[in-house]
Amino acid sequence: MRKKRKQSRERKPDRGRSGASVKARRRVLLEPEHLLDTLMDTAPAFIYFKDAEGRFLRINRALAGLYGLKDPADAIGKSDFDFYPAEDAARFHNDEQEIIRTGRPIVAKEERGTYPDGRVVWNTTTKMPIRAPDGRIVGTFGISHDVTALKTTEKALAEHANLLKTLMDNVPDSIYFKDARSRFTYISRAQARMFGLDDPSQAVGKTDSDFFAPEHAEAALNDEQLVMRTGRPIVAKEEKETFPDGSVRWASTTKLPLRDKDDRIIGTFGISRDITAVKRAEERLAYQAFYDPLTNLPNRALCMDRLEHLFRRAQRPGSNPFAVLYLDVDRFKEVNDSLGHQAGDQMLVTIARRLEVCMRPGDTVARLGGDEFTVVLEQIHDVSDALHVAERVQSGVSAPIALGGVEVFTTVSIGIALSAPAYEKPGEMLRDADTAMYRAKAIGKGRHEVFDATMHERAVTLLRIKSELGHGLDRGEFEVFYQPMVAVAGRRVLGFEALVRWRHPQRGLLAPCDFLPLAEETGLIVPMGYHVLRQACRWTSGWQQRYPSEPPLRISVNLSSRQILDKELITTLRQILAETTLNPACLTLEVAEQTILGNAHALAATLAELRALSVKLHIDDFGTCYSSLGRIRDMQVDAVKMDRSFVEAMQKSSEHAELVRAIVTLTRKLGLDVTAAGVETAEQLVRLQELKCASVQGFYFAVPLDAGSAEQFLARSRSGKTS
Repeated sequence: MRKKRKQSRERKPDRGRSGASVKARRRVLLEPEHLLDTLMDTAPAFIYFKDAEGRFLRINRALAGLYGLKDPADAIGKSDFDFYPAEDAARFHNDEQEIIRTGRPIVAKEERGTYPDGRVVWNTTTKMPIRAPDGRIVGTFGISHDVTALKTTEKALAEHANLLKTLMDNVPDSIYFKDARSRFTYISRAQARMFGLDDPSQAVGKTDSDFFAPEHAEAALNDEQLVMRTGRPIVAKEEKETFPDGSVRWASTTKLPLRDKDDRIIGTFGISRDITAVKRAEERLAYQAFYDPLTNLPNRALCMDRLEHLFRRAQRPGSNPFAVLYLDVDRFKEVNDSLGHQAGDQMLVTIARRLEVCMRPGDTVARLGGDEFTVVLEQIHDVSDALHVAERVQSGVSAPIALGGVEVFTTVSIGIALSAPAYEKPGEMLRDADTAMYRAKAIGKGRHEVFDATMHERAVTLLRIKSELGHGLDRGEFEVFYQPMVAVAGRRVLGFEALVRWRHPQRGLLAPCDFLPLAEETGLIVPMGYHVLRQACRWTSGWQQRYPSEPPLRISVNLSSRQILDKELITTLRQILAETTLNPACLTLEVAEQTILGNAHALAATLAELRALSVKLHIDDFGTCYSSLGRIRDMQVDAVKMDRSFVEAMQKSSEHAELVRAIVTLTRKLGLDVTAAGVETAEQLVRLQELKCASVQGFYFAVPLDAGSAEQFLARSRSGKTS
């Protein structure tokens, strides 16, 4: 059909050019017309041209396929009313009439529409006026991208040179055409602006070497030669583009072969989208994941990564031993309580800088959290090397620190653990260094101790608490507290997060940090977790009956790594849901980011069964370890809960606020909801509302409440807005 159309066009009278030669006419067809045909045949976007009455003049093959047409020419003379529901078609027609009336384009408009096959999607559409040579508006053309797809490219086409120029002058992405020697033959106005050119024609005949640094120009040339040699496109390649002045731009580029009418490859064309802002946000997330924001030292995650590397290296014959120093600042709490948190932070930063000075080349100093630091000594000959470093650290830290006009003297207690074949995991070595540090602190502070087998106090304590944990479970000493989760818009209570507390017969009400690590270590976290799950589902089911709402009240329950890997999880979960009559869709299971991504393969079947049950899955503490949002999307979770540290840091600087904005924006673009944890002030809440964060929880609304108090809170919230 296309061939016939081309022949018919060639037979048309050559208006205004009766004396032109056949060769001239073919040249006209071979340049803008052929480029247009190539774009119209290959563009994945949906493209159309319409007259002033909304009738199709031309559509591309992608749009023809959407309409169920074998040939794009079958759409000529028809309108949106022939392909879309009347409501959608009328909306499209009104937009185009507005363009024809005002001459103003509609750029990147988000539209909800129904495809002819019944699918409902969101598209980003740009619609422009078509002008005759005398300036009259004679129709419209449009480019529409399905933004539900991961990778979309915007390719706008035109039927003749004027339409192609209109397209190339208005699309926001950079578009180029090159010949077989990678010389530019045509570029879009956006590409010209990027090159610093006043007119796109100034690029004709030039190459990437005229605009980019040599390394990028060479890489681009190699890509284009590969495309021409193989005929295979390069799709959505992320490129780091370096300019001669040293500036850098990241782009997502698609490069395709450019073919002539005989299907021979005569060059390439490409579309490039600027993703610099996204890459910088990812870099900030990566830094946040592996570095402590206060001291700029490596954090626990990076420290553990270095230790894992050393453990792998230790398997090789002849490898040197290594050591871990665990440091705790003595009497740090006194400084915090007396001089304030700002002074405490200043003190930690000063200590961090002094620790860096004390390090040998190749060693790693990290902040684990609070006033605890660790030093990884990569190569030592024997324990004396570790002792020398410990002594140097204690001497370097002991100098007075000026805090708000007050000189403060401090020391550090240091525990030392040496590598040994008995260690199977880095965490075991770090644990023993921690044990030795507590020993040093117990016998006088400002000391260092080397871990050895005689340090059995911890083992005895662990055994005693383990026994108490087991008895506590049997006696029902573990209670479930509930913290409200509130919708940012409207301040409506969406549900609660279930949090466990231990009502110890001698020590009173204990927070999770006092027993959950040991419960996880001993495996008691599994029966404890099922107890929490059963109680939370039972109370929620009752609250739903007494306080009906639409949507129904939800409950979120945390799962530890042991729980989600438990083979009986799905069976037990079904039993609990049946016993409590809670709708599975009202239950959310929260799993730590590191747990779910670190066990992706092992959890695949479990996650599939959870989705089959309609149970929701959320990523907890998101952002505390670096992970690709693409990987989280692939796990098919429903939402992420942003770690409280991001909310706390949001008001400290514009950089932290932009980081939170990046997290919310990128996550929402992947179709995931975002909950912010740790909201404590009205300012934080307002800021999160501006960022369109879906829901929040924190002390601003309520501390974790026992079941009775939670019900009272719920009753109050149903009678008025949550403040």
